[in-house]
Parts: sequence; C-alpha cells; structure tokens
Amino acid sequence: MPDIRASLERVRERIARAAERGGRRAEQVLLIGVSKTVEPARIREAIAAGVPALGENRVQEARAKIAELGRPVPWHLIGQLQTNKAKEAIELFDLIHSVDRAELGRERPDRVGAEGRNRAGGGDRLGERRDARAVARRGRVREPEGRE
Repeated sequence: MPDIRASLERVRERIARAAERGGRRAEQVLLIGVSKTVEPARIREAIAAGVPALGENRVQEARAKIAELGRPVPWHLIGQLQTNKAKEAIELFDLIHSVDRAELGRERPDRVGAEGRNRAGGGDRLGERRDARAVARRGRVREPEGRE
C-alpha cells in the first residue's frame, strides 16, 4: 500500500502549485480525503497523516464509518443527496455538497434538523454552487432565475 503521509504531501504540493497559478493561497483550498470503499483502519492513518476532512458519496457507507471512527475531522457528503436520504444525511454530515433538487436546500428547519448549522464552524450545511451551467450539465438542480 502506498504511504499515506507521502501521498498527502505530494497532493498538498500539487494544490499549492495550482492555487498559485490561480492567484490563490493553498490555505484557501480544502483537501477532502475521499473515503469511499476505504477501510476504517486506512482512514485512521489518513487522519493521523493530516487529512483535514473526509468525504463520502453514500449515506449508508458513511453511517457505519462515522459510528466507528467518530468525528476527528469534518465529514462531507460529496455525492448527490437524494430526498429519501435527506434527514439522515443532515444528521451525519457536516457539509452537503449537492442535492438532487433545489428544494432540499431550502427545507424548513424541522425537516432538515434542529441545528441547521455546520458543525465545522457555522453557516449553512448545504454548500452552494454558483456555477449553474455546470450543475445543469451534471444533472443537478438549476439555480433559480435571478441568482448568480
């Protein structure tokens, strides 16, 4: 198996170069370690090596991993959230990156959970996408008219 610490350092170097080319600082980019199909022991190694956040694309997989590993770093739902998984996803994840319909991002607090805040530091739990064309191309919801 590849050395996680060395791999992480190579990824950080690539992020720093890409950020510099884009006129940004590397600290402005959040590295999310995708834990899909990865065993909990290997995820622990990644966290120990300094992975600042974890991403899962399936609520079912995340449920078991979060139960075993806890929350040493924020958990992100990086897959498209479906309506039938919304309630559980809101309880499990610190941030949800995309939904299958816009209404999920605007649900009432009693439908989406009492907290309504990002456990990782405040704000909404639904990451807003501003590039509506990219969202539409990937089969995601479209931004309402008049939104940038």
